[in-house]
Amino acid sequence: NGKFEEMEGDFNKLQERKKHLIDVAERLEEQRKVRLIAVLEKVNENFKKVYKSLSNGGRGELYLENKEEPFKGGLELWAQPKGKSSNVTRHQLSGGEQQRVAIARSLINSPDIIFADEPTGNLDEKNSKKFIKLIQILNKKYNQTFIIVTHNKEFQKISNNSFELKNGKLN
Repeated sequence: NGKFEEMEGDFNKLQERKKHLIDVAERLEEQRKVRLIAVLEKVNENFKKVYKSLSNGGRGELYLENKEEPFKGGLELWAQPKGKSSNVTRHQLSGGEQQRVAIARSLINSPDIIFADEPTGNLDEKNSKKFIKLIQILNKKYNQTFIIVTHNKEFQKISNNSFELKNGKLN
């Protein structure tokens, strides 16, 4: 009889510990959710600014597919170039508009190094120059490094180093 009471007491203690651990896990999950949303809001503000600048006044936004359960969904991107309907989907954007969205997305976290393959390939001359100017500003003001693979000779004029790949040889 004493053994049973001792086991029952141990069982009750374990149940209390289990309840406590579940409470702690739920609070941690809620804090994790709050932090993720706070970080996303900062990243979204950066994306909005960069996209607006790159698209001459367009609007863009990042949002969670499932805000109630942010870890059970993805991150969506919405972009509306200046003068276009807000009903235009990302897939209906022109090549240059998609390029500007991709550039803005790559810059939102202020990375130290940005790798770009033909970043101005789908941009017109005006937007190419604007992007090149942005790279200069980011490099000088924020010490960001850009490694760019391109046929656009304008990048050579602003680069600290440039290499040419010709006939399979790096010069």
